[in-house]
Amino acid sequence: MTTRVLPKKVLEAEDEIRNERIEIAKAFDAEGNLVFEKRGSQEDSLSFTSEQLVLLFGTIVTHNHPYPEGTEQSVSFSEEDVELAATLELLELRAVTPTHTYSLRPADNGWDADYWERILKPTFQAIQNTMRRQDLRNIRSGNLTVEQANQDYWEKIWLRTTQALNLRYESIAKNT
Repeated sequence: MTTRVLPKKVLEAEDEIRNERIEIAKAFDAEGNLVFEKRGSQEDSLSFTSEQLVLLFGTIVTHNHPYPEGTEQSVSFSEEDVELAATLELLELRAVTPTHTYSLRPADNGWDADYWERILKPTFQAIQNTMRRQDLRNIRSGNLTVEQANQDYWEKIWLRTTQALNLRYESIAKNT
């Protein structure tokens, strides 16, 4: 496993967008040079044109996940986030919230659209389905509340998925 030092400019950009109420994405090359930036038009989503996607290929992409309205729940990566990361062969996908930083990097052999379709997506979906069944069983039996099941839902799924596939996933609580 290779150890990589994240460019300082990436960390500085994350501090700038961490508490924003609109989703913002920034892409950096391996040396930390900003190559692309986009501000979403909605609180919780970004869309990209084909031309913009070309700019993201092989970069470090960081973006913020604003808290859902009325909550302070930190949310890890969505399925769409990780599909984009694999398909565009990102060096690293990062997401920040006011309280956490999430990081996902491929295994040493990399990732691509084929890896997403054949390996990562089916593994993710199988783990998600298993977790959903377990949670529903525990909710029905009174051993788990809906709130408990929803807490860190995405993080639990990505932890299990990345462990199964030897991907590099981190969740780091921000020092307050």
